[in-house]
Amino acid sequence: MSKCGIDPVRANFLAWILYNFVSFITNRKSVFHTAAETAWEFIKELLSFYASRIFTLIVEEGLIYILVDRLHLWAMGIKTFTSILVIILNYYISKKFIFRKIKERL
Repeated sequence: MSKCGIDPVRANFLAWILYNFVSFITNRKSVFHTAAETAWEFIKELLSFYASRIFTLIVEEGLIYILVDRLHLWAMGIKTFTSILVIILNYYISKKFIFRKIKERL
């Protein structure tokens, strides 16, 4: 049990949810400059965003498992590589599939 009364796994999960929500708001306002016209569009963007982040989390964890745990490659180098790959994937997925301009969707 941690000092705040939440076990570390739950605390990390809650931090991940909060971090990604802040990232979602920042991306849609400051990076991709999109604005949902309806509540449903906003919810769809939010759910798509979280789905894409879960996908890239699985890619990252899978690569680390294979390359570090199974093939015993250099952990720090692999973590650096996978982090950069996830940043690129997150940007690409967000730009091409989640935060497209309204007229591009039509």
